[in-house]
Amino acid sequence: MRQVGVIAGPGLVAIREMPAKLQHDHDVAKALAAKLAQNRSIDMEYVPRTNMMHFKLKHVKKSVPQIVQELKDRGVLVCGDETRWRLVTHYAVEMSAIDHVAESFDQVLNH
Repeated sequence: MRQVGVIAGPGLVAIREMPAKLQHDHDVAKALAAKLAQNRSIDMEYVPRTNMMHFKLKHVKKSVPQIVQELKDRGVLVCGDETRWRLVTHYAVEMSAIDHVAESFDQVLNH
């Protein structure tokens, strides 16, 4: 068990540092959801209370793999299918990224 420190280190960081950052993650998710809800092709299911948001796409002619790839090409990683999509924010996602993500969705879905 020489590597116990390697295993325990991330756990200690999670316990000591991450609870203080959770509210930031939730705030970023709420702001992003509000921005995405303005997109005519997105039907936001609810205002997120955590760092996860779910939504549906409407009136989109592109295939799911095409949407996923075009967003990935813009640096936005998503998980979705024909019925439901999910985005998750985390500690490394800053408020400054919200506009980029919203603009990327607009470009991919509406152009």
